[in-house]
Amino acid sequence: MTSHTKEEIAKVAAEIWPHACVSVDKYESGEVEIELSSTSHYVGLTYDQLVKLSEFFNTIHINVTGTHSSGDCDTCDYGSEYGFVITVKPNGDSK
Repeated sequence: MTSHTKEEIAKVAAEIWPHACVSVDKYESGEVEIELSSTSHYVGLTYDQLVKLSEFFNTIHINVTGTHSSGDCDTCDYGSEYGFVITVKPNGDSK
């Protein structure tokens, strides 16, 4: 797995998911957790996005380890939030 700073990770994730708020939550022992979220808009996840992340980190061990959503308004999407957490680990560390 290629090592990057938190700032580099956040920048690349923001380029891959331009409409999401990006947070690098965990950055230790070669493991990285990236949280992506958005208010009033669903944050999607595609194969192409995962490939870009895989190429950036030079690893195949990328998993969605958590999702969250919350609604607020009963008749529209105002105040809702959607998101997920992606965990990236070095090759050979599939646990």
